[in-house]
Amino acid sequence: MPFLTRGHSSRFSIMYFTVLRLRGMVFMFTPLYIPMELRAKKIDIDADRPVVVLHEKDARRLCAHPGSRVELRHGEKAVIATVAVSRRAVRPGEVGLFIDVCEELGEVPGHVNVLPTTEPRSVSYIRKKLDGKHLAPGEIYEIIMDTVEDRLTTTEAAVFVAACYVHGLSMDETVALTEAIVASGEIVEISRRPVVDKHCIGGVPNNRTTMIFVPVMASLGFYVPKTSSRAITSPAGTADTMEVLAPVNLSAEEIKEITESVGGVMAWGGSTGIAAADDRLISIRRPLSLDPQG
Repeated sequence: MPFLTRGHSSRFSIMYFTVLRLRGMVFMFTPLYIPMELRAKKIDIDADRPVVVLHEKDARRLCAHPGSRVELRHGEKAVIATVAVSRRAVRPGEVGLFIDVCEELGEVPGHVNVLPTTEPRSVSYIRKKLDGKHLAPGEIYEIIMDTVEDRLTTTEAAVFVAACYVHGLSMDETVALTEAIVASGEIVEISRRPVVDKHCIGGVPNNRTTMIFVPVMASLGFYVPKTSSRAITSPAGTADTMEVLAPVNLSAEEIKEITESVGGVMAWGGSTGIAAADDRLISIRRPLSLDPQG
């Protein structure tokens, strides 16, 4: 059963509903959307997440509203983005692309295909954790991957952080979360041995043990590829402090090269891509100074 709405410049958005009649009862399933082709317009705003701006007329045709998700497709590339709606920033038939979306798609294309997306399964797992229930490793993995791939909105990811803050994580959940975060980013292989690391459990701001530990261990013949966060619950994190003395925005390849050359390095984890999911979760925790245990 097709439902047809005419788009700007004779382009169409079509919703197909699957209808099943069974013993006198009618069942209607989730609609299948045919993409709308819209002109791309670059908007020079960095929201630290993919955001697109739709004219309110196109938003209605796509059944999209502020905060909902849409998928943008151009060639073989696809991006999930959060919707903002405007009457003036874009015209009917246009879609505004924030900087993050442009970076994902490469050069700003002439046109992109836009269609709504359904709520990912990981949202139901977040609700499960919010109810205080135990999450399976596969469920945690989906939450983390959807966070990295921007399939979760900032609000949904924040609810996951809050649920972990309130209910905590079991040992099994902590292991699963750690493994999922590792799988979400790059892996640095250090060819020298022995390789060591240190990690503080937090709670004592400004202790700066990393800046003592790394050079001492390197001087003893160990290799220490140490990454640290910026401030979460204190005025300055380890990476912020180290940046006073040396650059900390290093790539994974630079961390490998420096570690193997001099024995150790101190870098900001957010610039490496090693723990992409952790970087996203930290950006959510920082405004509220949340430090979930587990």
